[in-house]
Amino acid sequence: MSFNKDLKSKPKKNRFFPLRFGDAVRAVKDLNLKQYDDSRLAVRMENIEGEFKNGFPLFDLVPEEELAIFSLSENLSTKPIHKAIMLALSKASKLKVKPKDHIHNSYFSAYFNSDNQVVIVRVDRTCKLKRYRGDDKLKNARYVGSSCKEVVLESFCV
Repeated sequence: MSFNKDLKSKPKKNRFFPLRFGDAVRAVKDLNLKQYDDSRLAVRMENIEGEFKNGFPLFDLVPEEELAIFSLSENLSTKPIHKAIMLALSKASKLKVKPKDHIHNSYFSAYFNSDNQVVIVRVDRTCKLKRYRGDDKLKNARYVGSSCKEVVLESFCV
């Protein structure tokens, strides 16, 4: 059984992906990033916009599941970003997440800010379960929300 769900998107107008799809697949293989079933990690190219607290998002690395690479504005210089994403990916691939269970999970994100600085964070998610009452139907016993906490693990300049 394979979990592999690659998603190869085109960048929106005035945006670009910091890595080409083929380069991302090669990087995943070179870093030996694998899914639960030992196949290579899924690669997803995703268009998102905006700057966040830590900068412009480069990627999310969900261990044993996927690598999501985000599009960036063409206003950003591509030279340092290519180096930034490769370095950040190499560093994030060596990190370990907290053990996960049905309520907690973690993944890594990398951001690029206007100071040519890369910030790597661990995102810890907690899902809140709805209290199950005896008269509830089983389909109503589900998660009702989640909270995220970002922990900065490392930052470096390129």
